Amino acid sequence: MQSFYIEIKGLVQGIGFRPFVVRIAKKYKLNGWVCNDSAGVQILCQGLKSSKEKIFLEELRKNSPSLAKITSIDAKKIEHKDKYKDFFVKKSKNTSFKKVLISPDIGICPSCKNELRDKKNPRYAYSLINCTACGPRFSIIKSLPYDRQNTSMDKFAMCKACDQEYQDINNKRYHAQPISCEACGPNINLYQNYKKISKNLKAIEKLAMLIKEGELVIIKAYGGYQILCDSKNDESIARLRTLKQRPLKPFALMCKNLKQAKDFTYISKEEENISEAKEGAIVLLRNKGNNKLSNLIAPNIKKLGLCLAYSPIYILLFDYLESPIIFTSANLKSEPIIYEFDTLKEKFQNKISYILDINREIVNPCDDSVLMTAATKKIINIKQELRNQNENKEGNQKIFLRISRGFAPCFLNLNIKNIENFKNKNTKKNILSIGANSKLSISLVLEDKLLTSAELGSMNNLDSKERFIQSLENFIKLYDFKIELMLCDMHPDYESTKFAKQYCKNKNIDLIQVYHHHAHILAVMAEYSLDKKVLGIAFDGTGYGVDGNIWGGEFLLSDTKKFERVFHFKYFKLLGSENAIKEPRRIALALLFESLSLEKILKIKNNTCLNSFEISEIKIYHLMWKKGINSPLCSSVGRLFDAVFALGGFAISDYSKNYDNFLSYEAQSGLMIEKYYDENINQAYEFNLDDGEINLDKMFLEILEDKENKIKIASKFINTLALVIYRISFLFDSYDVVLAGGVFQNSSLLKAIYKKFYNEKSSKKIYFPQKISVNDSSISIGQAYFGFCQK
Repeated sequence: MQSFYIEIKGLVQGIGFRPFVVRIAKKYKLNGWVCNDSAGVQILCQGLKSSKEKIFLEELRKNSPSLAKITSIDAKKIEHKDKYKDFFVKKSKNTSFKKVLISPDIGICPSCKNELRDKKNPRYAYSLINCTACGPRFSIIKSLPYDRQNTSMDKFAMCKACDQEYQDINNKRYHAQPISCEACGPNINLYQNYKKISKNLKAIEKLAMLIKEGELVIIKAYGGYQILCDSKNDESIARLRTLKQRPLKPFALMCKNLKQAKDFTYISKEEENISEAKEGAIVLLRNKGNNKLSNLIAPNIKKLGLCLAYSPIYILLFDYLESPIIFTSANLKSEPIIYEFDTLKEKFQNKISYILDINREIVNPCDDSVLMTAATKKIINIKQELRNQNENKEGNQKIFLRISRGFAPCFLNLNIKNIENFKNKNTKKNILSIGANSKLSISLVLEDKLLTSAELGSMNNLDSKERFIQSLENFIKLYDFKIELMLCDMHPDYESTKFAKQYCKNKNIDLIQVYHHHAHILAVMAEYSLDKKVLGIAFDGTGYGVDGNIWGGEFLLSDTKKFERVFHFKYFKLLGSENAIKEPRRIALALLFESLSLEKILKIKNNTCLNSFEISEIKIYHLMWKKGINSPLCSSVGRLFDAVFALGGFAISDYSKNYDNFLSYEAQSGLMIEKYYDENINQAYEFNLDDGEINLDKMFLEILEDKENKIKIASKFINTLALVIYRISFLFDSYDVVLAGGVFQNSSLLKAIYKKFYNEKSSKKIYFPQKISVNDSSISIGQAYFGFCQK
């Protein structure tokens, strides 16, 4: 019998797509079936009139579930021997080549939230309520296609009531794979010193009471365990800081709803939309500083990471709490988030007494996503094409600081029409890349899709390395992916590089190493499917350069295969190597050595940074600088921020004198400088561009003259960086600009750059990532794109 066969690819599993197809098919009075397979969704229709084909396909595309992301629909007429009398969901197919996109975990939907509150509903106050539009997805999946037996829900047999909903086409839980209730599904239990003391709603009520009493407690969230405490209790937060060995790094805040969030932060309409979105991300907002919260949450900075209650458990918890809570991943310093009960017991025994656990296995752990916005609406490039490219509805740049729960796995469509060499057989290798040293991620290429994992941390200790290897194995298993080409960083001492070399040697896999900053630029090029030469600007903290030095302030003419370094910041020395990164006053001192004699530096009396050294220390560091002893050369903008942080007096803490002159967490210097930035100040420091080198020697002398005027120094420094970018970009006028690297997470710098280009009425395109992070978690994307584009 003549039938209509349709293949749909993209993010179409785990989001209610098959029930949607059944409803549409019945609307058009069609017979046949729909099923999942390892590539997406297959549909066979009988009874579709030729005049309705286009309308039917258009409805599939335009009216699909809100979580769906269709990348292709292929339809054709076929002859089919069977004749169907109804339209139904057919058993899933498991094909050898798996390329379907997996839905991230999704926060509770409005419909389930209403049921959670409805005392007449069977799932009233059920802490694990979900449907086809919300709930766990990636965190519970073991293999493809996405069906219950392939998830950690496989051990929970549906009760009669749940099964009826699952089979009912008119029910929102029709073929919802994690469907459950208190009678048949996972449940929650509260433990005290690993002994069960309460369960379900009573456990949540007890947990809230403990938080109010000042206890640190642990809760199992979608992607792993989290530690909670009261946001107004200084003593609790101080204990948490001691436990996590986190003296100054900000903690995230969770609020009951947007109304409560507005009590503590200034929030734009766009930030409201992001905060209330289904992903449930942490959003960096401006802190009102109204003393209603502990000052220990985010010391010394004006931003506050805030998340709204996104899961049923957290929503129920806030029924018993009047104040926001601190929430942070349950891990010890530099270790990955814990997601198994036994590991939690091993790490936190005798440290935290109360644990709220869920007896549903987490297969793929993931932390919370973090993002922010940079208001550029009034200063975006005047060219309409660029406005459409870079501006969302509110005119803000969306900046991902961490892509994880709610957004990962994420994918990019690679526009192969613009890549001539794609037809070459070598480009069709199964490509997998693993990133750099920190913020590792895994990327793989599935035909014209580039799929990337959540951020996976580093490999700097045994636990982290084991977690990375486990995540790699899970990803490979999930897609039955046979690696033919692996890509990694060039740095010979990175643990990821060592791992890749050994892994490829053991499994006889081809390996390509990609320079760090080229990969940064390629990641942004991948998002926009660029296959042309651009002026790539890579500003970050560290990366291995072609000359063996530490790069991080680079202007690279780049295409998909090679790059040319056309400008960089003048090298300076890191006195004591890694110790200089922790103690940035050493970097400031080294930069002053470039312009001033030892005698002149010793005579300076009005600078807090220089006065913090003993005279003997300065003499020793000068000798190290002069002879290059343990003082590698560096061009990093991240380290320039550190030097300004120290020399400008930003390093003085209001909360812990033990950490004056030292950095206790990544990006601390940037956040502190940004705190004092005044966009009404248009001045910049002096610099020279000479023979491919950006010389800032005079800038640091001028910073001394500004006598620790933090507002003036912060504003002029950030304006200087924006001006450097602007001037160099017009030395290479025929090339569009790509911004890449973690330094561009500084919203004030990003805004200053766009402001400069706008004021000069530039028509140059500026490419900045909107779907991926600008920091090292996207290095694997750039590496994979490099492999994809090779002949």
